[in-house]
Amino acid sequence: MFWKFWNNSKLDSELVEINKRLDAQEKTNQLLLEKLDENSQQGNKMLRMHYKATQEIIDGQEKYMKSFLMLEQLKTEHQQLQMQNNAAVNCLIEILDDIDLAIIRLHDSEVHEEGKDSWQGLFKGWANRILEALRDNGIIEIELLGKGFDPLYAESIGTVTKEQLNMEITAYCQIVTIFKRGFVNSDGILLRKAQVITVADSEYEDLDSNGEEQPN
Repeated sequence: MFWKFWNNSKLDSELVEINKRLDAQEKTNQLLLEKLDENSQQGNKMLRMHYKATQEIIDGQEKYMKSFLMLEQLKTEHQQLQMQNNAAVNCLIEILDDIDLAIIRLHDSEVHEEGKDSWQGLFKGWANRILEALRDNGIIEIELLGKGFDPLYAESIGTVTKEQLNMEITAYCQIVTIFKRGFVNSDGILLRKAQVITVADSEYEDLDSNGEEQPN
């Protein structure tokens, strides 16, 4: 009897110990499950954040591409407008050349003086309107008439002597006629040299390079 009782007591002790271990394992398992659930939630949160960040990157790339394409389109349109503007400016300058040539020819013609004045006034009015339109587009005439010849801004296509002129000479190689006007842009960059007639340099024996009379 005693042996059986002892066996039962030992068995009970083992069962109690097993139950304790099972309880401990169950708590451990519960903690592990809770940790796994927490990690899963954090993982899902990180996935959502990663997805959102990826979408933002994709959206940003799409916006960048749209902006880039729009900028390229604007650049193309600007270049086309610039070409059209340059063509219009060149056309105005060519018309101005024709008007200036007409004024010069009219001056040398045998038309009655009253008729000359009338036509020259009309031509000069047209020329001034064209010059104003050019200035509005940043194209400025180089003022050269009556000044000394400067190869940076003009090219001489002919010369005259003092005897051929009815005017005072105040500058060395003075420009007396402009066949084609010279132009610069609003930044001072030369766009076109003028074509001019000057007083021949052989006419300046009594003048220095500044147009002043040399002392005897």
